[in-house]
Amino acid sequence: AGAGTGASIAQTQQKRDPLSFVTWNANSLLGRLRKSHDKDALFEYLRRKDLPDVICVQETWLPAAGPNRRGTLKDDTKVARDDRALLDLCFRQKPLSAYTPYYACADIKRAGTA
Repeated sequence: AGAGTGASIAQTQQKRDPLSFVTWNANSLLGRLRKSHDKDALFEYLRRKDLPDVICVQETWLPAAGPNRRGTLKDDTKVARDDRALLDLCFRQKPLSAYTPYYACADIKRAGTA
């Protein structure tokens, strides 16, 4: 259990470059996730694609917390917090639980990526 064990663990945890990508124009991510049929179809599609390394979602329509906080979702109202709770719930469910979300939100409608 010496230095050799630590080296082998570090080697198995090395990150690799992503090899597979899926992109989706959601036309309102929250609207899609609120509809069971749309959410189930997305999850099934990702399972059939053997869980791609990266999922890119355009047209999320997610508002930014502010002009200098585009990587953070707006959370200053009850509606915004409820929306964030829905996103968090979906990202805790398989297959999305295998991913870490990163946001590029906007201050205007029909913009943003996840």
